[in-house]
Amino acid sequence: MLATLAPVLALTIAATATPPSDDRAFCAGTTKVTNAVAPPIADDALPPRERPTPPPEPHPGTIALEVTPARPATGETYTLRAWFSNDGPEGMTIRSLIVAATRNGRRVQAPVPPRVTSVPAGARELVLSVDDLWPEGVRDWAIELTVVATGDRGRNTGRYSNRLDWCVPSPPKPSAERPRPAGP
Repeated sequence: MLATLAPVLALTIAATATPPSDDRAFCAGTTKVTNAVAPPIADDALPPRERPTPPPEPHPGTIALEVTPARPATGETYTLRAWFSNDGPEGMTIRSLIVAATRNGRRVQAPVPPRVTSVPAGARELVLSVDDLWPEGVRDWAIELTVVATGDRGRNTGRYSNRLDWCVPSPPKPSAERPRPAGP
């Protein structure tokens, strides 16, 4: 598996890269779904062009990404893991898995064989697990994972994507509650 991802994860690092700040961590995105295909509504009484198009079905898939340790040091081994969850009523088949890595502004993308191709209804399956060494001089780093999956009955076809960035986490949002004055 690691040999398959080598071109994606082994990007060239500039020798003069600025060292990262110590307060960076991995910031997870949310799953986005595109290319939804809704099954046609069968209404034999109408000609094909006049048959209503159904609304797209809800997409039950989500992608979760994780890197451990949360703050790798230069030369330290880190592990990238990705899970595909199927919260729908039928199983899903993974048709393809694409990994895009961006490091110091350079993006490389490649198809990767998933660890599993079938995700039963209600299941969460590990689709990718890769170990690598954290390189020296990283200024920016991101992984984007795209899964193309189809429901077992041909429904819920979609392209699911999620992204994990190495960034300075956003500070927590201030509470809407007003501070109380000190004293009795």
